[in-house]
Amino acid sequence: MACRGCLECLLKLLNFLMTVAGLAMVGYGIYLFVKYKDADDTVMLLSPVGSDQDLIQL
Repeated sequence: MACRGCLECLLKLLNFLMTVAGLAMVGYGIYLFVKYKDADDTVMLLSPVGSDQDLIQL
């Protein structure tokens, strides 16, 4: 019976660690999305755009 209790404890610990890892992945995904949105805004602000004469058509 002691083995069953030990196994339950180990499985609960594993479940907790998997939950924390999943939440960390979701949080990291949100962090990367925010960084992507900020970088997209920065690129648009810093892009050198002149008049229509500066554009080259192929």
